[in-house]
Amino acid sequence: MARLAELPLIERVLIALKKEQREFADSAMAQPAHRDAFEYGRVSGHFSGMNRAIQIIEESLSTTDEDNDHGFSRRGESRFTIRN
Repeated sequence: MARLAELPLIERVLIALKKEQREFADSAMAQPAHRDAFEYGRVSGHFSGMNRAIQIIEESLSTTDEDNDHGFSRRGESRFTIRN
C-alpha cells in the first residue's frame, strides 16, 4: 500500500474530506436526542455540504472532454477511484 505522502494531492484531499465527514457523522449521532430542529438542520446541512464537495471533486476528475464543435463532455471514460 502506498504511503499517504506518495498519493496525488487531490486524492489526499478526498481522503481527508471523507475522514472528516465520517468523524462529523459519528459525533453528530453520539447525542442526537439533545438537538432541536435548528441544530438538526445545521448538522444535516454541514454533512450534505461535505458530501457535495466530495461529489464535485470526483465528477470533475471523471470527465473527459470530447474534441467536437459543441463543447460537450463525456463522463466515465477515465473514472477516478478513491481509496478508502
